[in-house]
Amino acid sequence: MYDEAWEAMRAEAITFMKNKEESVIKKWLNEIGYTEPVGYYRNIFNREMEIYAKHVGSLIGKAGAHVKEFEKMLSDEFVGEWHVKFIEIRGGFVQI
Repeated sequence: MYDEAWEAMRAEAITFMKNKEESVIKKWLNEIGYTEPVGYYRNIFNREMEIYAKHVGSLIGKAGAHVKEFEKMLSDEFVGEWHVKFIEIRGGFVQI
């Protein structure tokens, strides 16, 4: 059975990783000048990051230059060789 100290440490580690991921994504978006919101999903086991956005072409860049830079940033920040996959969001958004 897990004790409270273990649960606290686990929650702290999850928060730390979420903040670290978001800081890398924000840094990359600032560098390429992309200002619209994006969603993401990180698969740590396969070293893949999925980015969800309306205009993925702007994120990919000419000849994939932005993607290569982002993959390098991820690989430098997290261990191993990372790959990025883009998923274009079509349709509208509903805000509640």
